[in-house]
Amino acid sequence: MPRSKANTTPPKQSVGHLAQYAFKRAELEDIPNIDMRRASSYNLKELNDLRRRLAKRANQRLRDIERAGFTSAYVYATTMSSYLQPTERTRFYEGRRQMDLFTLREELNELRWFLSARTSTVGGIRSFERETTRRFQGYTSFKQSPDQFWKFLSSETVKHLKKLGYSSEELIEFYDFATENKVSYEDIMTAVKQFEKGKIEAWDELYEEVGLNYFH
Repeated sequence: MPRSKANTTPPKQSVGHLAQYAFKRAELEDIPNIDMRRASSYNLKELNDLRRRLAKRANQRLRDIERAGFTSAYVYATTMSSYLQPTERTRFYEGRRQMDLFTLREELNELRWFLSARTSTVGGIRSFERETTRRFQGYTSFKQSPDQFWKFLSSETVKHLKKLGYSSEELIEFYDFATENKVSYEDIMTAVKQFEKGKIEAWDELYEEVGLNYFH
């Protein structure tokens, strides 16, 4: 009796819930950096179709993050505060309304940033939190309130200071020492904003502003 032919079709691999929303890097690299000087060379319909497809993917990730309870996570908080909330939006725009080239450029840039962020998925956030817990577990301020710790680091003031050349390590050391000494978050941020504006010009003055000694 002839042996029945074996099924050579490989078994279908199960796909995790988040995997279906993961863009391959090549797909993200296909998002054009729009040059307004070459405006006539772009196909607006194709760009709007791309924007709509990316927005659906991004919004699904936001919903996953919300359902998992990670609404204070770094990438979620940054997206909501610096991009969506100022325009009173809670999602990226998925509609069919055709955007002009300038608006498309801004929208696609934001979508590229969000979708390429490792922490734009629940799995990425969990991995990020495990790593950062190991990195910052020695800081009192992190132990007391990880959410507030990230709120400080993701604030526009701290991000601007880093762009001006101040290191994360120095800013974290100030925040941690102030927290250890019971300085309120509001007072810390008031002092840091004065530092950002140049009204406080040196590190020792920043510490003195909240009643501490820089040379501790």
